[in-house]
Amino acid sequence: MKSNAPLVIQPIQAHLDISFACITTLIRGFDLLRLDDGHFERKARIATGAYRLLPYALEYWIEHCLLYATNEILVDLNQLLLSRLTQLRVKHDQLLQGIGNGETSHPNACDTSKVFENKLENRTKLIAHLPIHDLIRRVLHVRWLTSQQLCKNGEGKRHLGLSRHHWFVTTY
Repeated sequence: MKSNAPLVIQPIQAHLDISFACITTLIRGFDLLRLDDGHFERKARIATGAYRLLPYALEYWIEHCLLYATNEILVDLNQLLLSRLTQLRVKHDQLLQGIGNGETSHPNACDTSKVFENKLENRTKLIAHLPIHDLIRRVLHVRWLTSQQLCKNGEGKRHLGLSRHHWFVTTY
């Protein structure tokens, strides 16, 4: 028997589900950067469509996580999401080690406005106790620098000491 009632998903549940999906996609996406895979294997994985959500996940994972955290009382985050965020951070750090560049971006590499720093602090204060906090801050910082065009013509990459792979890993 079909119901005429519309299916209603609460926003907090939607952000949890989308956060989880984005983070899972990012974790799998890191496999594209593994240097031990052959070119053919990478192309085969891409051809299966396993990474078709990667561009969305790269762009919006932080937003969904922060929106979920903002709505969750006392940031008692879902344990599965916390576990997945931890996996993301571990995989990120392992990949940095694997490409031979364990350095992370220097927080003062380019001038950062106090207004931005205050905004960043306010947006991320609810997750400050989580291991993923530092990575989220760095991603948002690099995105802000890019949007402000403070690091033009690759200058930001040189100042931040980022190789091509490290740029991807650090910013996403």
